[in-house]
Amino acid sequence: LAFSMKNNAAVEIKDQQGTSVFSVTFANTDDNGLLSDESPSMSCSTFFQQDGQTFQLSAVVSLVAVSQSYHILLGLIPLIGAMILVISVLGAMICSRSYSKPLIHICTVAKHMTSLDLTWKCEVKRQDEIGILAESLNEMSERLRSALDSLQAANGRLQEDIDREREQERQRIDFFTSVSHELKTPIAIIKGELEGMIY
Repeated sequence: LAFSMKNNAAVEIKDQQGTSVFSVTFANTDDNGLLSDESPSMSCSTFFQQDGQTFQLSAVVSLVAVSQSYHILLGLIPLIGAMILVISVLGAMICSRSYSKPLIHICTVAKHMTSLDLTWKCEVKRQDEIGILAESLNEMSERLRSALDSLQAANGRLQEDIDREREQERQRIDFFTSVSHELKTPIAIIKGELEGMIY
């Protein structure tokens, strides 16, 4: 009785001749006491013995509540699908912004680095791959800056050496010009005296 009430079921016990010994019904039934055809149901039966007689226990459970829940769920599927779509779109927008904003900043810093403007830093404080990329870019910027500074210092020293070499070359040319001029004068005098002596 409690099972029939709890599960909206029809329970029947029959003896060996097929005569109904016990019957209880709390389900939707037709005029003959059977479950109506339009309501879905599930049935099961078993045999048991008592006092040397064999009895058949049959139970038919109405699945009206399950069917109603199923139909309600089918009606809610478009609404649930729309909610899932809206939540997915909002989640995708939030995720894309949280990932694209630091990437745009890193891209801007990289563009400044291509023009050798190494004063920019990636201010991205994250622990994921984007943060690792920003730290690597900052480290590369520092190394490039130190390399450029050392190259500029070496370039300055090289320019000083070139200027010194040019100055020495100019002094050498001036010296040879002066010496050749100074040597030309006595030679011209001697040449003139020799020509006079010859005449």
